[in-house]
Amino acid sequence: MRNIFSLLCLLFFNSPSAAQIIEYLGLADSHITSIKIGEGLIAVGTNYNGVFYQSIHEPSYTGWEKIDIDSVHVTSVYPHKSGPLSWSIGIGTEPNIDNPEFLFCSFMGGTPKPMSYGIDKNHTASILGIDGFPDESICGETFAIGGRKLYRRFFRDTTWHSVYDLTIEGYFASLQVYDNKPFVYAGGSEGFAGSLLIRSTNNGDTWDNLFPLCNVQDIDFYGDSIHKIIVTDRSKVLLSKDHGSNWSNIFQTDSLMLLNIAFSPSGIIIYIAANTLYYGLPRTYFFYSKDEGNSWQSLQLPIYDILAGMDLTWDNWIYLAFISSGVFRFDLPVVKVDEEIKSEFPEGFNLYQNYPNPFNPSTKIRYTVPCVGARCIVPVELKVYDVLGNEIATLVNEYKPAGSYEVEFSVNGGSFTKGKSINLTTGLYFYVLKTSNYISTKKMIYLK
Repeated sequence: MRNIFSLLCLLFFNSPSAAQIIEYLGLADSHITSIKIGEGLIAVGTNYNGVFYQSIHEPSYTGWEKIDIDSVHVTSVYPHKSGPLSWSIGIGTEPNIDNPEFLFCSFMGGTPKPMSYGIDKNHTASILGIDGFPDESICGETFAIGGRKLYRRFFRDTTWHSVYDLTIEGYFASLQVYDNKPFVYAGGSEGFAGSLLIRSTNNGDTWDNLFPLCNVQDIDFYGDSIHKIIVTDRSKVLLSKDHGSNWSNIFQTDSLMLLNIAFSPSGIIIYIAANTLYYGLPRTYFFYSKDEGNSWQSLQLPIYDILAGMDLTWDNWIYLAFISSGVFRFDLPVVKVDEEIKSEFPEGFNLYQNYPNPFNPSTKIRYTVPCVGARCIVPVELKVYDVLGNEIATLVNEYKPAGSYEVEFSVNGGSFTKGKSINLTTGLYFYVLKTSNYISTKKMIYLK
């Protein structure tokens, strides 16, 4: 099996002979609120647990660095280039008694500095989105949305300026900027019709109104002179292939909440991440279309948690952040893995007798993992010991989704020993399955 702590092998049930690898990147129980990728960084905001970040080049469960801003409800994050060789993370918040600020900036992971001057607290309750362009100054030119206001912080400026105001019935909910293009999109709801989508093609100097005929809770676009645009109001996805002039409904549901949408870096694939509409035990679904919404492939992820955000890297890694379960990533190519994971969820933990037993040189060990309350991904440890209690091998040491598993233990070695063989003597050995609230031990015999 793959004995990498951060690796989860999840089966998406559109093929009986293939499975999709999802990598678990940690931050479980962190109360995640947001995720965004930029300038080679993954940034994750939390509710009163600070901001975490690490490099996208070799992300890992243990790779997170923390920006201490624990007294703050972080609502949005924005990692970006700051100066010729540096980076910063913009942090949007919801002010409270302990924190009167709307925005902070952390330069190179350092102490966050307030940067809220100019934010209208009478019409802005929190900063729901931050995005912008590269800037030579620290925490430079940036856009932010909050309540009825779209704000802009100009190059080398220290003040936020309201550049677009909505009526008392309006609010901004989505913002999208690509740092190598002069385009800015912002969406939300305005007036009786509820439709709001504005666009700037000159870095935010002037704005045009588009009319997708739905409120815009999330948005993405692709292209240079003529854009393909997707928007969602949480129940449907609309697509424009002609710069926003005409719109078509390419996806609709009455049982799911469509939380995030995105184009692939090539602009060919459209992605949708969704939760079930009612959050008693939220299920997570992922959809993608390679033909502009004419047909869709669907994947049910065994992550039973509320989605906090989605973002993509240039090489098509898809990152998903969940409120309690943490951060995961995967790419779409379906690959075979060396563990069998079945679709039905077991009713309880079980550790089965190995087969064959006695064995030489290898044997297989089966075990099951159930949902524990509302958590359907739990930490699992499976180890082999000799009669004196010495550890021989760690077969599993990672978070596992609910399901049935089978792992091979071989004296010839495997991924759990990095290919090195194990020198065992004939005799009795024990294998132990351990989780946070379950432990089981079985005996097995090795005949040399």
